[in-house]
Amino acid sequence: MIVINLAPPEELENRYWYAFDLLIFCFSFLLFLGMSQIYIQHVENKITSIEAETKETTTQIAQLAPSLKRFDEIHHIIESEERNLRSIQNITTSKISRYEPVVLLEYLQTLKPDGVWISYIEEKSESATINLTGGAFNHTAVAEFMTALSETQYAKHTNQDVRSLVYFTMVTLERVSKESGSSIEKSTEASDKINTSSEPPHSSFSSNEMKGFITFSLILSYSRGNQSQEKGS
Repeated sequence: MIVINLAPPEELENRYWYAFDLLIFCFSFLLFLGMSQIYIQHVENKITSIEAETKETTTQIAQLAPSLKRFDEIHHIIESEERNLRSIQNITTSKISRYEPVVLLEYLQTLKPDGVWISYIEEKSESATINLTGGAFNHTAVAEFMTALSETQYAKHTNQDVRSLVYFTMVTLERVSKESGSSIEKSTEASDKINTSSEPPHSSFSSNEMKGFITFSLILSYSRGNQSQEKGS
């Protein structure tokens, strides 16, 4: 009987021909196993670090809890104060609208110097102006009256004093004339809407002083100290 062996010659010559391949396989496996262990160790270290950071962050949050609670309380207090402020602003605004004509008339009466009288007043609410005509015994008294009205805008405006929230922003001399007997000397033309028959009231001034009294016309622009609050309400 004839036996035929089809194995390569090197296998026939070396019975342990697979030893080198086995060695390479084992080395590769051990290298892969070592790299896997190193990677797993790295991941575990990272997880441990993250857990430590998480624990530290949780501790810090717990320490900040009283401050956060206090912040919430302050926020609620601020909201409450803002509501109270809006209520005060609404009340103040209504007071301004209610007492505005009274305050304006009070200004005209109390700031009017001796020797000046008012004969005609016309208020135009839509344009926030007042047309005023009157008389005086001299130009100095008129100038003092205009200066006093203009200075109302420089007063301190506070919600506690409603009177301070209304003031004159512009005082314009529209006309001034001097009356002597029946003749009238005019420096500018008179407005058709303003009464020019200004007769001096009873006064302690002498008759010589009253002969040459002057008449004048003013345009007064007024405003409110809380315009922004009125819009907000």
